[in-house]
Amino acid sequence: MFKKLVIAQWVDSTYYSCENATKDDLKDLIPKVLISGGLLVNENEHGISICQDIEPETEFLRTVLTIPKISILDYQIIEVEIKPKKIKSKK
Repeated sequence: MFKKLVIAQWVDSTYYSCENATKDDLKDLIPKVLISGGLLVNENEHGISICQDIEPETEFLRTVLTIPKISILDYQIIEVEIKPKKIKSKK
């Protein structure tokens, strides 16, 4: 099984911890440069989608992040070969 890994530097302006925040609490927020990595799900003219986990037999994905191309400063795609393992049952 071949999969592509992505490492991206990009600008994000999302603030995740603001349940009870006021406008004054958030007035000094600025976008930050982040580095994110994961398995490539999709790449098109709009963005790159990566996931944290994939279940090899079904290819179900968990924790998918889509980064808009306009926000990406730099990225690399690395192709790797992954040999899925099976869980050995104890008898």
